[in-house]
Amino acid sequence: MLRHAVSDLGFPGRWVVGDEVYGGSVFRAEVAKLELKYVLAVSCTDTVKKVPGEFSGRPLFSFWPEETSMSVDRIARNIPDRCWHSLVTKAGERAPIRYLWAAIRVMIATAEEGWLLIRRSLSDRDEMAFYFSDAPAETSVKTLARIALQRAEIEKCFSEAKTEAGMDEYEVRLWPAWYRHITLSMMAHAFLSATKKNFRPRNPAPVSPSCAMQFAWFCRAAQASKAPLFSWSG
Repeated sequence: MLRHAVSDLGFPGRWVVGDEVYGGSVFRAEVAKLELKYVLAVSCTDTVKKVPGEFSGRPLFSFWPEETSMSVDRIARNIPDRCWHSLVTKAGERAPIRYLWAAIRVMIATAEEGWLLIRRSLSDRDEMAFYFSDAPAETSVKTLARIALQRAEIEKCFSEAKTEAGMDEYEVRLWPAWYRHITLSMMAHAFLSATKKNFRPRNPAPVSPSCAMQFAWFCRAAQASKAPLFSWSG
């Protein structure tokens, strides 16, 4: 699906985000082939190795022997306080949400150097989330954190599509019928989101950026396409 969107449809984008289901090495390799960057959640039991040397972005840790694989959870519990950054990266319903973030250059695989990104709650030290990223070494912690939390916007988009456009209310058995239903539901939700954004009520509800971007991309694709977009609907 991702390959089809990028290679065949030319869908614009630079980053891929996902939960632990997509954090495995196979999916990461496929994303890299598409020349996209990823920030993917991984399990607390996933292991990495330390990058040799000590320079910008690659501090030495005495608790972590060279050439030794260590779980990301153990790393998070032992890194010094200087590695943590308190950042506001998400707007909550009542106030901005602040987390502690740490980003460490590690060997994700045998020959794959990347980022281990760690998110920790300010109120509960045991509440943590872990991510792998192949972003360049000069990428800031704030950028990685902002991209990692875009997954919440995508999940919100799907939740709204189910409520407002009946995305999950299909009774079909064949793939073409399911594909048409999902496509039309997503288009309907994108249209509603874009329309809602243009109106200015007294207490406007926030619009998911991913939905607005999706609708804008569809409009551009519709204008540029020479073939009927809905030829399959008969």
